[in-house]
Amino acid sequence: MAGPVSHPLLTEECIGQEELVLVTAAAWGPLETWLSGSSELKMLVLRTGCSYRQRLETILAQRGIVNVRCMEFGMLDAIMGCVRAGIGITLLPRSVVSTHRFGGSLALHKLLPAESYVETVFIRRTGAFASVALNGFLNCLREHAARTDWRLRDTLTS
Repeated sequence: MAGPVSHPLLTEECIGQEELVLVTAAAWGPLETWLSGSSELKMLVLRTGCSYRQRLETILAQRGIVNVRCMEFGMLDAIMGCVRAGIGITLLPRSVVSTHRFGGSLALHKLLPAESYVETVFIRRTGAFASVALNGFLNCLREHAARTDWRLRDTLTS
């Protein structure tokens, strides 16, 4: 999940970083154009509690855009369909919305470095039994994180 997670009953381990991007329909044009017309702007997000939703609200607020209409969905496919149709914007990891999957119908807008990177963490209950299978899985995650620089990979696939 997106981190960091700060809870006394949970242990977290960073397994990588991903770049977040603002996603719009390709026809929307440059970032500055649609941010200035914020009265019609709609956020297309998952339900309350989604960390990407909270981050998008913060990013918009830092740009003076508040009280944006929010449309909640239960599935990522529904969000992406609405973004492609030009209904609104969303914020997701670049790897989730790589443009080749959507045939050029999306525009991915880079954010400031301080806004764009998010840790992906594996969480579990503190002190919970760790089976051989779980330890094997965690070792695979650690090896993958050691071999793969997610930040570099996501930047190069744009």
